[in-house]
Amino acid sequence: MKIVHIYNTIFPPKDSAGAERVAHTLINAQKELEHDVRHIRKVEELSVYDIETTEVFHYHSIPDFFDSACNDIPEIKKRSVITQHGFHWKEQPGFDKMVENADRIVYLSEPHMEYHKGKYIAHNFVNCNEYEYNNSPDDYLFWIGGTDWWTAKSLPLLLNLAATLGFKLVIAGSGNNKAVLQEIAGYTIRYPNIKHIGMINGEEKAKWFKNAAATLLFPTFDAFTVTALESLAHGVPLIVCSQKMYPLTMFSEIFDSSVAVFNDSVIDLKRNIASKVYKKIDRQKCREFIENGFTAIDGAKNYLNLYETILHNIKKD
Repeated sequence: MKIVHIYNTIFPPKDSAGAERVAHTLINAQKELEHDVRHIRKVEELSVYDIETTEVFHYHSIPDFFDSACNDIPEIKKRSVITQHGFHWKEQPGFDKMVENADRIVYLSEPHMEYHKGKYIAHNFVNCNEYEYNNSPDDYLFWIGGTDWWTAKSLPLLLNLAATLGFKLVIAGSGNNKAVLQEIAGYTIRYPNIKHIGMINGEEKAKWFKNAAATLLFPTFDAFTVTALESLAHGVPLIVCSQKMYPLTMFSEIFDSSVAVFNDSVIDLKRNIASKVYKKIDRQKCREFIENGFTAIDGAKNYLNLYETILHNIKKD
């Protein structure tokens, strides 16, 4: 199959969010399956021959699709599929357009799809070869993400818990909010068990990830955080805590107690961290969880099937 991925970013991704990592992994996996795959940043890069011979134009950004010249080229539009990697609030401009184009948009989990009134799901995935399995961890808990999500990702709660309970906490990531960074710095000065290592990528990121005892996640309306998959690929179990606005629906749909400790309240979280219940999880099972359904090849095959289904239904309509 001849596929063109349209995403206004540079590959391989650097200092990237999960969407870029997933898109790059998908492109490489489709090439491994011997499909004719190309990445471009804008439709204007296509020749007339490309437009005539390409079977699927896969967008990885809703704005890229809506703002694209493809809307003036019927041959592209009728063969376009879009992955909505993030969350789009109903109150935000463009939500109605997303509903109108539900026949070509792929979402990342059941709740993600239902909120946006969509039709199709493709779970995220990772290339296991890029994640070294480690069965001899250190004893710290790991949090990674943008620190600007200070409240939404419950960083104040997490820092207070580490200060109170005394467990080792490593925070990876940075942001533009200087007040937040100063607050985090204050904790690291007062409490030697708390460490902030800033933005990390590549080998440094892999080192901190694989050596963690567990990865802490406070789900918001993440469509399907690839961080969870990266953690499990290293053999690192998850500690997942519900928040008032954000139930654990997405996580409980995909993950189970063989790889994650679920916490419905802060009281549960305190108890489970203090008792180190996450150490009872078999790290090999975490790795196997990825190998049995969430590999890059699994993701590529799923998308190939979705392409056929979506384009068949668009053509039929």
